[in-house]
Amino acid sequence: MGINWTWNSVLDILKHFPGRGDFLQIDSEGPSVLYPNRSKSEELINDKLSVFVLLHSHNDPGYRHTLEDYYNFRAKKVLSLAVQKLTKYKDLTFIWTDTCFLERWWNEQNSETRNELKLLVQSGRFEIALGAWVSADECITHYFAYLDQLIEGYYWIRQHLGVFPKVSFNMDQFGSSASVNYIRSVAGIKITFLNHLHKGTKKYFRQHRLLEFYNRQLSDKTGDEDTFIHIEPFDDLSFKGSCGPAKMVCVSLDLRTFKLPHPDELSFKLPKLLNGMPYWNVHHFAEVLVSQMKIKSDGYLHNVLLLPLGNDILYHTAGEWTNQYRNLKILMAYINSYKPFKVHIQFGTIEKYYEEVMRQTKRHKIQYALAAGDYFPYTRGPKYWSGYFTTRQFMKRLGRELQESVRAVDLLMSFLVYNGPGLNKQKTEYKIFLSNLTYARRQLYIFQHHDAITGTAEEETVKDFKQRLSSALILSQEVMSELLKIALHISCTHTALRYKHPNKEGNFNLVGKVRDVVNISIFPTTVRDRVEELTKQAVLNVSGDTTKLIIFNSFTQKRRELITVSIKTKGSVLIKDRNDFSFDFDVEIFKDIMKVTFISELPPVGISVFNIVTNSDKTIKQEETPKKGEQYFVCQTHEMNLTCSICKGIPLTLCSKKENTCSIFQIDLLHYTPISDAYTFPDSGKYTIIQDYSWHRIINGKTFCSVEFFFKFVTVKYVLQNVHGVNGRRVQMEIHDNLSKAAANNFESQFAVRVKTNIENRNTYYTDSNGLQLMKRTFRKHLSFGANVYPMTSMAVIQDRFQRLTVHSIQPNGVVSRDSGSLDIMIDRVVTAYSDGTVREFAGNTNDNLPTFTKLYFQLEKSLFFMQDGQAETLQPSLEAVMTNDLIQHPVHTFFTQSNFACSQKSFSFLNRQIPSEMIIANMKCLIGDEFNLDGLSMTLLRRDVSINRPYLKFNPSIIFRNGSVTLHNMFKDSNIFHGNFSFKPLEMKTFLIK
Repeated sequence: MGINWTWNSVLDILKHFPGRGDFLQIDSEGPSVLYPNRSKSEELINDKLSVFVLLHSHNDPGYRHTLEDYYNFRAKKVLSLAVQKLTKYKDLTFIWTDTCFLERWWNEQNSETRNELKLLVQSGRFEIALGAWVSADECITHYFAYLDQLIEGYYWIRQHLGVFPKVSFNMDQFGSSASVNYIRSVAGIKITFLNHLHKGTKKYFRQHRLLEFYNRQLSDKTGDEDTFIHIEPFDDLSFKGSCGPAKMVCVSLDLRTFKLPHPDELSFKLPKLLNGMPYWNVHHFAEVLVSQMKIKSDGYLHNVLLLPLGNDILYHTAGEWTNQYRNLKILMAYINSYKPFKVHIQFGTIEKYYEEVMRQTKRHKIQYALAAGDYFPYTRGPKYWSGYFTTRQFMKRLGRELQESVRAVDLLMSFLVYNGPGLNKQKTEYKIFLSNLTYARRQLYIFQHHDAITGTAEEETVKDFKQRLSSALILSQEVMSELLKIALHISCTHTALRYKHPNKEGNFNLVGKVRDVVNISIFPTTVRDRVEELTKQAVLNVSGDTTKLIIFNSFTQKRRELITVSIKTKGSVLIKDRNDFSFDFDVEIFKDIMKVTFISELPPVGISVFNIVTNSDKTIKQEETPKKGEQYFVCQTHEMNLTCSICKGIPLTLCSKKENTCSIFQIDLLHYTPISDAYTFPDSGKYTIIQDYSWHRIINGKTFCSVEFFFKFVTVKYVLQNVHGVNGRRVQMEIHDNLSKAAANNFESQFAVRVKTNIENRNTYYTDSNGLQLMKRTFRKHLSFGANVYPMTSMAVIQDRFQRLTVHSIQPNGVVSRDSGSLDIMIDRVVTAYSDGTVREFAGNTNDNLPTFTKLYFQLEKSLFFMQDGQAETLQPSLEAVMTNDLIQHPVHTFFTQSNFACSQKSFSFLNRQIPSEMIIANMKCLIGDEFNLDGLSMTLLRRDVSINRPYLKFNPSIIFRNGSVTLHNMFKDSNIFHGNFSFKPLEMKTFLIK
């Protein structure tokens, strides 16, 4: 069975109503254009409506308040009372999402309370939804970070509560992602509950009974990973949207501060106001409620209804629980006993709801639509929530830096433990490593939350997020320094890594004496002086020949990379490799500091050491000044030419020497006005081109050529690397912006970069879904402008029959292609005013701008190589684009030491052999227990969907390790043991547990 509709087909039929927003027009008599109308059978209509009531409390680990405040004042009370009340009331149910709160609460409880929770969870009454560390955003999180926090939370749930989560409860995320739905399905999730979906579609979906369907990946030909999607028809987090369209009726179900009369005393002495709605007696209350529930249930193909009752941080007092339970029991008893209602209502869970739905589906042979795509951008009014893709870029960049560092540390530690002599588990340092790594990881996970990475929290909470990210980044770098010491010791004392089996105590002991390397001090070449400052290069004081650079490549392919370090020394320096061979390098001089850049060749998942030695020769400065009257400058390398206008401060054309082709490549800086709020994008799409260019600087060296243009609030630098391979066939754009001065003057704007080419992509462009796959986007002129801005986690593409432009980014951005051949990338934004009332309850003022750094990479390729439809729902990136993106997302990590040590082997790889370029280690981490002990290792392998016609790829994960006896188990299901080769389809992910 093929896919019936995609989200693009939904957006195509939206209609714009000025002042109201975009809606699907409803013809109650006509069929759905998405999927044939389905009506309920007479048997279902005459059957009882089965209602499951589910209590929930939405607890954000940082939004209006910090994580600490939310936990101490609300979340831990909610959890304690949930266990008490569910233990007391044997039919009561409750659902919980964020493991970060649960883990902390668990650590504070005695064994009796822990056992009570465990029994409740295993009985199914305390439902764990997904089990991820946080309720992560789905639009701009990278798949690595999403998967990492999912594994962390999931493994904790499995180890402490003994269950495999089967449901996902997306109550507050802003839309839903195709890639995240895939990851959830791989993790064993059968049903996903969605609340926040485009408001203009919900009424249509309800009218045509499309509120439930199966979601399928566009690349999936078998449907093995299909997920059942349940959409709540009324867009509200609270009681208001729980029971039906009449909010005043539904809010009456908030009975936390009210006492209904005893069932034997059904009449009120006077009409009672329940949250503003008057009722004469319990029958009247029940009658009005049942009518609403039946209206809501008519949007589904079966006779089962889910009634979620909760809101932000509810049920934190005993009285709330007692009153809500007592009143609901009275109401349930009356509804169930009054036969004309034809309703059976009870406490339940999403899993129980799903089981009943599947039972009725089988019995009545119900068929559901099959849908695909990313279900965003989200809107609840006239404006679209596409502004937050770019809000608070400083924090988004800092979060991605931490992601890069944590990923590298986890990989390095995993290989040291399982692929070499390893670490001594009894050493104090070992526990410290794991403790510090755990802290760094969990700050990264907190940042993936839908009020954190989005940049939409209150200013004081944002400060807390920045403090967490900054301290975690520093700590992760310290752990990497210590691990590099151990790796160097192993390398330098043994010509090859030799695996040693654990001794009787289960320890993996280092061969030789660790104390020999302890005295070596290793430091990162980057530093963070203050929380609210950008990461910058440290200055190395070089004297003699003792300074060594230690470079770790965390990527699974060998690479040729430019390395830049800042040096302070008298005279000049030489860069030498292990064979004492000197490298060519370029120098930029800033007062008494030299920025030295050279080309390095690095092994896959490996470490290389280079020497920096002083030299008496005079330093040659590579800076150039164009001759007077020259209007253009051409940057030239082995692979490419970039022509820039010196008068306007912009590039104009890009030429490939290898392909003997040239293309328009003009980049303008613009700002969009007016702005709206932290969440939304202005619906007008008005912009002006920035033209306050003042001066420029040119570097034309042996390893790279660069042109730097200076504007009022922005500095832009274009770089061509003079290296062979993928790094030499791209344009690097570095952007430093400082909009804090603009914010101080109440200037509202969204700063953007526009690249213009001669590609005729019409109204179609592609952005990546969480870094996993490229999804089709369409510029629809009939919709609000903000509806056309999409998230770019790391990659965007426009193409025609002849050319393809791929843009890569080192952090999330919003993008739009409003004109054929162009792509606008949103870089930073100033928001000094609150929204127009459509989201007035939310934080809207984000004028706490800080200096921000962004890197973009541009690739121009011939489309003739790809043989793909430029209008297809998904697009396969070229292998070169995948490799480029991998290199960008796995930057090299450079450290230095000024301790002298002898080492005959200055370059080595941890891999047994190089992994095929289509495959990548998507995630690899040590599983850390409560006492910071090592429980095992998880490894996720991913085959990317690239433009190579190969349906299956056989791969044996054990070839990664030098120890060939590694045993693999299924991470997300019952622990079946795997041996031998595995077959990977394109875009297939498999996670293994290694004990």
